[in-house]
Amino acid sequence: EATRNFVDSDQTRFRSDSHGTAVGGVIAADADNHTGMVGIAPDITLLALKACWHIRQSEGKARCNSITLAKALDYSIQQEVDIINRSLTGPPDPVLERLVSEALARDIVVTGAKPEHNEKAFPVSIDGTISVAMPGNNSQTMSAPGRRVLSTRPNEQYDFFDGSSFSTAHISGLTALI
Repeated sequence: EATRNFVDSDQTRFRSDSHGTAVGGVIAADADNHTGMVGIAPDITLLALKACWHIRQSEGKARCNSITLAKALDYSIQQEVDIINRSLTGPPDPVLERLVSEALARDIVVTGAKPEHNEKAFPVSIDGTISVAMPGNNSQTMSAPGRRVLSTRPNEQYDFFDGSSFSTAHISGLTALI
């Protein structure tokens, strides 16, 4: 696993990021370590990139901006990854759309969380991106488990998580297996 922080240089906060740790756990938590749970594709290599931050550490919601997201997307493309997981959603952005289009042109699979609204949103409104929703959201996209998903937390802990971020992580893990 390789890591890169595009937000700040605070490694303690980076290592304590619950959302990123949980998404990574769903995708690739280690097997055969006699603890916790196993990710969908435990034998892959994760590139863990931080492009969002919490306003308050105790809150589950995070903020992102176009610059940090663009840096993370560009870095992923330059590293020639196979899959880019975007367990987030936001308003359309021409720079981010161009980077996702470049990733898709290089045969990088891009998965994204489908928002509950039906308006255009990054990254799922970009043609070629795999849009993922939680079951029961009445959307015509792919769905995967997103409620009460067991995954990893910082400091070798485990918890249950809810949200389309975790549905997206399931599909990224399945895509990695394929």
